[in-house]
Amino acid sequence: MRKVPQWLFGAVVLAASTGRLAAQTAGPPIGDNQWYIGAQGGVLLFETPTQTRGAMPMVGGHLMINLRRVAFLLQVQEGFGSDETANYFETTAPAQTRQVVFNDIRMYNGMVLVLPWKSAIQPYIGAGVSIIHVVHPRPQAVLGSPAVQQIIQDYTNRVGSYGAGSFLVGLQLRVSRVAIFGQAQIWTTSPNEFINSGGVVVASGRLLQGPIHTLTAGLRIGLGSAQEDTKGGGY
Repeated sequence: MRKVPQWLFGAVVLAASTGRLAAQTAGPPIGDNQWYIGAQGGVLLFETPTQTRGAMPMVGGHLMINLRRVAFLLQVQEGFGSDETANYFETTAPAQTRQVVFNDIRMYNGMVLVLPWKSAIQPYIGAGVSIIHVVHPRPQAVLGSPAVQQIIQDYTNRVGSYGAGSFLVGLQLRVSRVAIFGQAQIWTTSPNEFINSGGVVVASGRLLQGPIHTLTAGLRIGLGSAQEDTKGGGY
């Protein structure tokens, strides 16, 4: 588990300085009915049953459709860790706490954004739904036949993935067809998974606990109009 990297705070200061300079030469507001594709990077803050809250670097990509003061955002983001630890509880004999090791956390996210006003510098807020997925979790000290090992792996996969809500606040600055943005996002927690077999709970828990937070910055590039421009008012 790593602490929040110091370069992130430097990047925030640099982004703020760059934003003030770019605002003096920024183009007109982001146009309505536009497609955007972009990439972002930053930091993912998370916690597990065995680790206090810490951070891992993350990267991602997204597609955005801007429609007047509302936009639709689809994102895929992944945090990259190294031998992070977690656990869950198995009630099958013998009952035990199963230790798990993993590296990465992947998140799929669809959101509706609200852009309160149109300007070169534009704040936005949003809410949506997400799938949070621990990538290739590895249960430890698994004994028994290949069939038993596969059952334990299936338990581990299930407690490592869940659906969640997500809320976002961001700020973007448009320079010609390019928008520079920064955003903070919170991903809600989910109740424990209870795995049943024959009406009996055989395992329970989550590999991730508490809300996840992400802080990212990046670029999005306009691809053109999302509908036919009949007035010649597009780019």
